[in-house]
Amino acid sequence: MRRSFDTVVVGGGVVGLAAAWHLGRMGHRVAVIERFRIGHVRGSSHGTSRVARAAYADPEWAAFARTALEEGWPLLERASGMELVQRQPVVLHGPKEGPLAAWAAATEDYSCVQRVPLAEARVRYPQLDIPDESLVLEDRTGGVIRAADALSALSRQIVEEGGRLFEASTVLRVNTGGSEVTLETERGVIACNRAVIAAGPWTEHLLPFLAPALRVVRQNLAHAEVISPTAAEDFPVWARVADQLDYGVPAVQRQGVKVSRHTIDGPKADARRFVSTASATDERELLGIAQERFADQVSRVACTETCLYTVTHNEDFILDLHPADRRIAIGAGFSGHGFKFAPLVGRILAELASRGTSEVPAYQTLRNRLSIGTHLRIADANS
Repeated sequence: MRRSFDTVVVGGGVVGLAAAWHLGRMGHRVAVIERFRIGHVRGSSHGTSRVARAAYADPEWAAFARTALEEGWPLLERASGMELVQRQPVVLHGPKEGPLAAWAAATEDYSCVQRVPLAEARVRYPQLDIPDESLVLEDRTGGVIRAADALSALSRQIVEEGGRLFEASTVLRVNTGGSEVTLETERGVIACNRAVIAAGPWTEHLLPFLAPALRVVRQNLAHAEVISPTAAEDFPVWARVADQLDYGVPAVQRQGVKVSRHTIDGPKADARRFVSTASATDERELLGIAQERFADQVSRVACTETCLYTVTHNEDFILDLHPADRRIAIGAGFSGHGFKFAPLVGRILAELASRGTSEVPAYQTLRNRLSIGTHLRIADANS
């Protein structure tokens, strides 16, 4: 079987779907090829919620995030007719002399990110145990992204614009340099004029030259049941920014308050042998984080989830054209903080694939940092 499309997107996670949506809006006849089913648990786009925030330690990333929240998500919400970001303050706290001080400095010109006196923060957010001598920031750009709803909205928009979704289809090889870009799959060859690769933890297998720049690690999270006068869905969005970054969001379509610890230095994982269940040790660790960070009593862990983080050495994304074929745009390394950027990053990838460049100002500012060459040089220096 051989099929032909204007553009093919490999990967049906939130970034791949967002790229396909933008390509459809640009008039492309587009297809998405997903190894499993949309929303599967063997990547990092599943689950019901993500944190939306503009606060970053780097002013360039803060500007990028703010653009995504002020332009990217509202565009998708208007197109889909769905509220995908529950806007509410995000409370960030950490030691005054710790890493959160850089977050405050990077956003000091943003009226939407403000310092809150400790005593006032404790009154506003009694659910949290905010230690003495803490710096507290309140980010009013953010809230909770309804992650599962976002995948559904993107999938529906793609189909409504004439695109095709091929689920349970594995791309075995990407062939470059011919008159067409061809993708060898288990079901036959798909030919296209251009392609977008957004394959998450499978990127290193599909594009081996990128393997040194990417690291795949396991990430665990829990939904904790809290005994509180505040309903679980009314819990604040929060992060404890110290030597480690703990974070959580209120209950969204799940039982209990979501809690996790951002971890990128764990043992290297392989998507081909991923076990999507948390261990008893993982569950105890997550319960301990909830008990330490919440002022309210935590009764138990209702359930756990796992995902595969795919990160670069410095957690900057890869957004660039294939060095051997500029008809192919590549997006990788989004895990841990990429979901909030998806509608904007999807536009950037669509423009790269179709035009060879993107005029999004926030991308132009970060362009050198997001290039394949930069990440391979960093990987070589760290080897």
